[in-house]
Amino acid sequence: MKKGSFLKRSAVVAFSVLLMAGCGGSGVTDTTSGGGTDGGTDGGTVTPPTTQPFATTCVGTGSSATLGFVNFDGASSLELAQKGSQSDNRPQSSTVVFSACSEDGTPVAGLTVSFSLSTSSGGIAISQASATTDANGQASTTITSGTTATAFILAASVQQSSITETKNQVFTIGGSVPDANSFSLSQAATNVDGYEFDGATAGINIRLADHVNNPVQDGTPVSFITNGGAIQSSCPTALAGGTASCSVTWESQDPQPCYYEQVTLSAAQTGLTGIDINEAVAVCGRAAVLAWTEGEESFNDPNQNGVYDAGETVIGVNNQPGGDLAEPYLDVNFNGQYDIAEAFVDANGNSAFDPSETYTDSNNNGVYDSAEPIVDRDGDGTRTAGDAKYTGLRCEETNASCTRGTLFLYDQRTVVMSGRTINARILPASARPIIQAAVARSSYAQTIAILDKLVAEATPYTYGDELTLLVQDQNGNPLAAGTTIAIAAEDVDMIPAAPSATLGQTATLENGQSWLNFTLVQPDGGSGTPPEEGTLTVTITVSRADSGVSTLAITYVVED
Repeated sequence: MKKGSFLKRSAVVAFSVLLMAGCGGSGVTDTTSGGGTDGGTDGGTVTPPTTQPFATTCVGTGSSATLGFVNFDGASSLELAQKGSQSDNRPQSSTVVFSACSEDGTPVAGLTVSFSLSTSSGGIAISQASATTDANGQASTTITSGTTATAFILAASVQQSSITETKNQVFTIGGSVPDANSFSLSQAATNVDGYEFDGATAGINIRLADHVNNPVQDGTPVSFITNGGAIQSSCPTALAGGTASCSVTWESQDPQPCYYEQVTLSAAQTGLTGIDINEAVAVCGRAAVLAWTEGEESFNDPNQNGVYDAGETVIGVNNQPGGDLAEPYLDVNFNGQYDIAEAFVDANGNSAFDPSETYTDSNNNGVYDSAEPIVDRDGDGTRTAGDAKYTGLRCEETNASCTRGTLFLYDQRTVVMSGRTINARILPASARPIIQAAVARSSYAQTIAILDKLVAEATPYTYGDELTLLVQDQNGNPLAAGTTIAIAAEDVDMIPAAPSATLGQTATLENGQSWLNFTLVQPDGGSGTPPEEGTLTVTITVSRADSGVSTLAITYVVED
């Protein structure tokens, strides 16, 4: 159980039950009720229906009319959905049938069966508190679920003169709609060999749970879109290992998205050449993947009553506070907020921006930016903001501080379409090349590293130098996961000796992605006369999706 979650206490925890029972009570969950709370009802004793949905378990052929025992005959469902979240395979109500039998198993008609619930938690109710047995000895009532996940007992009691017989049956309530802080999106691969190759894949996984972190109902649909490559449109959840989950596959192909940022230098740019900081920098090969489903917002529920009360904290996806959700959008520039379209003068009146038309470059990046894509749930053509209230099925209809209903839950992940062109430099560790991207419109900053193509350093390195090897692809992205980096030395030693690395899963743009730090030292611990010259050989090998490799080997000179 996640930290901070809870389970409602109940007298019974049900793991498995039988739908039908045999005569005499064998094979039926049978517990003795005591100190329980009667649930709500809609009426008193009701005339029995002509036929019941289940056959009587009173199968004797004798003539006795004396009460011997009460049997559970069946229920239309022993597992109920929480109120407001029913489905075809998990309803929120269940018709339950019991029968009164004589000692020899003969049906006893005309007896009053009294029904009671062990708890009314969350609004659990029965349609009638009592019913009269029919010619088959049967009587029924209907249970309606509440808003709380729990196990409970329905007791059927029959009294005849001094004889009282009771039969108990266990039911469970669970499987509500997903809630925000149980919307868990992950990916099996992040940086894949997808910029020059079609068909590289990344698995995208979603796990869903409800307000009390029980798995949601099977078949809950989750939808997906992306601005780069291609992705399956949806998947239905299925219960596996106690978790409601499903997966889709993202696959590399066109389009290969780019977005543009204006950059400013944050520090002395030692080692950089050919950078014009007055132009927008293209950030390419980064696909945004958006997933969403119908659900409800989360809240902290400190009194654990299963419903939202005024003043309780609304919690968002990834357990973020202030979780009031607007409509989903695809964050194509990864700045964490929705960007509207820049204004333009529509000279030809076609309601679309044309390259020759004048526009307001609100983020000063030198290109026209359109609005980010949205999932328009209400169909009004604009992104609808949150209502500044809790929205969910745990809002009681009389509570004006929240909104009863559902909305779209969503989250986003990044798949890097890594290139095969290797850019690398060895630089002084104190002078890493960093470009700071600053976008005034959205008031955010993103750190990226930009390299010119590799050229041999003009100045040889020497013993004692603390150095950094920076590696990235032609777009400034990490190379594909599995890429290996190794530095070999001749007539010079390094600390650590023979530094190497294998790139893992990462989508970061910060600091050029892949750094390998080392210090040059004299061979043999400096005990002898150092060689006048040594060499460093850097070998970078990209593991490709087509089973091939791309390798770059560079040699650097080290002088005494």
